[in-house]
Amino acid sequence: MFKQVTAAAAAAVVFLSAAPAMAEVEPVSETLPSGTWTRPTVKLDQPQAQRRINDDISNFVHVFRVENPEPGSAQISYKQGIEDKDIVSFVFLEERDGEVRATGRTYDKVTGTKIPLNQMLQLQSEDLAVLAQKPRFAVKHDAQPIDGADQSQTPLSEPMNYYVLPDGSLALLYDAGAIAPVSAGPAYICLTPVEAAEFNQKNYSTEMSSILGSPAKKNGSLDFDKSSKSLQVIVSGF
Repeated sequence: MFKQVTAAAAAAVVFLSAAPAMAEVEPVSETLPSGTWTRPTVKLDQPQAQRRINDDISNFVHVFRVENPEPGSAQISYKQGIEDKDIVSFVFLEERDGEVRATGRTYDKVTGTKIPLNQMLQLQSEDLAVLAQKPRFAVKHDAQPIDGADQSQTPLSEPMNYYVLPDGSLALLYDAGAIAPVSAGPAYICLTPVEAAEFNQKNYSTEMSSILGSPAKKNGSLDFDKSSKSLQVIVSGF
């Protein structure tokens, strides 16, 4: 279900502009009878945020491990996305019984909390037709668009999840077979920071017009912080 923009949501800064909290990300691998498990460990200047992030990742991997106890039945790995002064992002690849699922995790490095998709991107149902025309990429091998991916599917379903690519673009994640051939595995549609900001500005303006009962005033705008590759909501006049 799509969440509409509200004044409260629009007034929130998507990524906190606090002092830099530089991170080190190190892989941790375990080989168990049930499979190979690889997860990242994040080291931050802020112990509480570090603990929250690492606990969330550990719990995510633990649940997958408990669900797949049989020897050789499953494995989990990850790819790192962006890591800047505000956020760190990953996509986890869960493989079991020949099937692969991708789960994105993006964390605020100041608080250690997960950032949901609706704080990154606001979509209305009509926006899915625009997304449907964009190239699709395989999560495992994302250098080139997927050959044979059907870009005419309309309406496209809502993205199930996301992560942030190293260049700051949003990777909108879909299960295998949803937007590309099943053989490609989980796939994503990429939105550059500018494209995401355009969607957010449009949908923010539409909602504010409804809230204010008049054509949307330019009280709010979305900005892309090039120094941190972070989208921010900038609001005035409330």
